[in-house]
Amino acid sequence: MPNQKQENEGNPRLLVAGIVSVKDKQALLDFLKGIKAIDYENKEVLLLDASKEPESMSVFEEIKGITFEKAAEKGSQAETIAFNRNRLAEAALKKGFGYLLLADLSQQLPGNAAKQLLSNGKKLCFGLCLKPVTLKISKGAEEFYLRTMNPMAAKTQGKKLSGLQLEEIFPSRLIKTDACFLGCVLIHKDVLKKVKFRSEREKEDFECFAEDCKKQGIEQWIDTGVVCKMQP
Repeated sequence: MPNQKQENEGNPRLLVAGIVSVKDKQALLDFLKGIKAIDYENKEVLLLDASKEPESMSVFEEIKGITFEKAAEKGSQAETIAFNRNRLAEAALKKGFGYLLLADLSQQLPGNAAKQLLSNGKKLCFGLCLKPVTLKISKGAEEFYLRTMNPMAAKTQGKKLSGLQLEEIFPSRLIKTDACFLGCVLIHKDVLKKVKFRSEREKEDFECFAEDCKKQGIEQWIDTGVVCKMQP
């Protein structure tokens, strides 16, 4: 059992958390596989079940080593997600965790996610989420389709956010970002106290989060060596 000094300096308590559903069982299984593979001893896992299916909790009760609670419904889907993410943040603060590692059901986290993100010493650090895209390329009368990946992160160019390009994330390193998808993000307790999750009709939830972090003077970082696998 680590003592308080060890926890504070190099082994902080970590709450791994997210919102799940049994609607897509394969996506759920892949997500849970990633959660279970996270290599970090001083952690607990709390997942909120947002399933519409009445039998969902009986499915989760069979899974050992993970705490499941029922998610609350609050207005729109975006409002529900924001409300329940705040529940997870409050649970982390109330139970004395040093960090929250928030994961999205669409992502399968790599086993090194916790250790690598913590090693950077940042209060807000994202893992890299990549979105598969198909590009249409025309050459004369011929057309080609190219499958590639887009980083789900952005930087400010002028007054607008512009997505990071694939070539910008190599070699693997720690880089600043101005907004990033909330698929894999390590959040220090000090940030949880200052910034709440919210939604707006014309904005993505990660844009709202990024704006509020900027207002609080909180730097956002992304570790491009922590690569998540997006569920198909």
